[in-house]
Amino acid sequence: MAAAMAGGKSKKKKWSKGKSRDLNQNKVQFEEELYTRFMAEVPKMKLITPSALVERLKVNASLARAAIKELEAADKIKRVSYHHSQWIYTRATKVSLTGFARVSGSSLAPLPCSSPPLRAHRAGLHVPVRCVLALQEE
Repeated sequence: MAAAMAGGKSKKKKWSKGKSRDLNQNKVQFEEELYTRFMAEVPKMKLITPSALVERLKVNASLARAAIKELEAADKIKRVSYHHSQWIYTRATKVSLTGFARVSGSSLAPLPCSSPPLRAHRAGLHVPVRCVLALQEE
């Protein structure tokens, strides 16, 4: 009985003030050193997103988006997917487009297998598989 009465006299529970989170002080402008590092590192990354730049370079998200736009305009990176909430880019690779021709803007259409440019460049360059099969049948 004495133990039950003593239970009411213990200290009251103290409430925590919530979890505190460390706020990162990310940069809002490029300094010369950071800009040269950005131009050297980012075009070589396989996956380029604004959040990846924020993590790696410790810059603000709006600065990361502006920097991505600048690299895309200079054709140093290539867009994979674009959504208002997430941009996905990758490094621009130099691909041989021997079997394709520009139709309008940036869209490509395959050349016919019997076209002279494709026949002239088929040795050692990228040729679509359908054309390789067609050329073997001849």
